[in-house]
Order: sequence, then C-alpha cells, then structure tokens
Amino acid sequence: MRSLTRRSERPSPPINSYEIVARESFAKQKASWVKGHAYKILRRQEADLFPWLGGRPVAIISPRGVLVALNGVVDRGAVKIAYRRTAARFSGTQS
Repeated sequence: MRSLTRRSERPSPPINSYEIVARESFAKQKASWVKGHAYKILRRQEADLFPWLGGRPVAIISPRGVLVALNGVVDRGAVKIAYRRTAARFSGTQS
C-alpha cells in the first residue's frame, strides 16, 4: 500500500535511483516534445512507475520488478499504458 506521506516530507531517493535517472532523462528530452506530451510522460511516470520503482537503484531493478510495476498499472485498468511501458522498456524508447 502506498504511503500517504506528502511528497515534500518523503526522503529524497538515492542519486542512482530510477526516479532520479528518469527525471534527468525527461529533462533532456522535454525540449523535443510538445508540451502536452511531455506533461503526460511525466504524470504517467509519477503515477505508474515512481511509486513502485522510484526509490530503487537502477542497477538492481529486475525484469520481475518491472513486471510488478506494470501489473499495478493493469490492476487499475490502464492496460494500454502498461503495454506501452513494456514496449518502451524493451525497445529503449519511452512513450
């Protein structure tokens, strides 16, 4: 179950965490995207992946860990988004 702690009260994730790396990547790519697309990408990361993978170091995230995160997306009824995340994970792109 997710914590109800406010974001400002949560400890910062480690420098090599999925969330930090994803946000750095987002910042680099944001300028090449339309504003609305960039907004959707970040919101989906925040809603769907950061709660599950955000604090974990990238080097230890296993395929099983990704599957658990994607199953959380499927469980909330967003099967299309889970499919896109899976495709992006294995193709090296982000959608």
